[in-house]
Amino acid sequence: MLRRDAGQPLPAVVALICPWLDLGVDLAGTRRDNTRDPLLRASALRHWAALVARKADVASSAVSPGRGDLSGLPPMLLHAAGDDPLAVDGEALIRAAGAAGADLSVERFDGLWHDFHLQAGRLAGADRAIQSLGRAIATRLHRTVRPLRVAIVGAGMSGLCMAHKLREAGHGDVVIFEKADEVGGTWRENRYPGITCDVPSRFYSYSFAPNPDWSMGFSPGAEIQDYFVRTTDQLGLRGLIRFGEEVTEARWQDGRWRLRTATGSEDEADVLVTAAGILHHPKIPDIPGLQTFAGRVVHSARWDPSIDVERCRVGVIGTGSTGVQLTTALAGRARHLTLFQRTPQWVLPVPNRRYPASTRWVFRHIPPLNRLAHGFYQRLIEAIFAKAVVAPRLGALGRLRAGAPESAAGRAGS
Repeated sequence: MLRRDAGQPLPAVVALICPWLDLGVDLAGTRRDNTRDPLLRASALRHWAALVARKADVASSAVSPGRGDLSGLPPMLLHAAGDDPLAVDGEALIRAAGAAGADLSVERFDGLWHDFHLQAGRLAGADRAIQSLGRAIATRLHRTVRPLRVAIVGAGMSGLCMAHKLREAGHGDVVIFEKADEVGGTWRENRYPGITCDVPSRFYSYSFAPNPDWSMGFSPGAEIQDYFVRTTDQLGLRGLIRFGEEVTEARWQDGRWRLRTATGSEDEADVLVTAAGILHHPKIPDIPGLQTFAGRVVHSARWDPSIDVERCRVGVIGTGSTGVQLTTALAGRARHLTLFQRTPQWVLPVPNRRYPASTRWVFRHIPPLNRLAHGFYQRLIEAIFAKAVVAPRLGALGRLRAGAPESAAGRAGS
């Protein structure tokens, strides 16, 4: 009622389960106990109503909606229990709805008590009531709700996955805004030497679109990019993508998202999904003299493939994942290579075996093996690496955070 009076959007349907609609009845002391419902007593309702009355007017529709104007409300579904002390509120609502011409559907459950729905899973009557309510809500929604329009920002790994799963769930009105001219996100943008994924390839892929042709355990970036391009076409997602459209503005207005892109085009959506990655936005350090450096300055996210590293003295700044990959690829190629690090990094050898043609043939012709491999790596990563995030006090990381002394021999670079 408050939303209607304020001119705000209303829900498509309202479900009322054993509602308490008139606190005035309780303050007047006219509500009666029902001996078949010993858990909800009239004395308790009177006490609770008195507490509410200290701060609010119980005669107002905000507190006692049974006394309000029912006209202009969305369809209502009422579940009333026969042995509920609040059943009289439901009967009053039925009479008021009839007088106001409101859309009210009623289902009575004789021999049951207040909020018996909470016993679903233990009480057959509660199970039937929940199922009946669900069917009634679904019927109303199909009658009144228009299909949702979903806008996704970014056609990288997450955006493509979201679009596919939305269509799979029956949402046909989906659009993807992509600022570039191809899919892939970070794998499209990052092309520096040595780029690989630090997640096993058989897991770093969609469970619904396995790739039997990975060349290595940790595949190079170009191969991952090819996978996303190919999968986009195989799943029929390319037609959903508006290439060259960078979203520059998104405003929530009148119950919908109003979008504007860098080209000036506009669109609207009910749901906005941001799948814009962060791993391809360069962060240039503020180093004195950088602007006057006579040589080439290149960020890994903007690598220039025309650089002839064999003829160059190369300095790499940073020892994160990208720094380790770049250093490994340039070592032995560059005329001279220097790595600048602020903090010594932990470095461990990572076996990255190449899959022979016979392995790729087997995975291509026996699809269940792809699912088994995906499930194996999922369980492995969740059991080991994921705990560094969700349970950091387990293992060495937890000891370091707790302030335990660190073994000098365990540090790389010491």
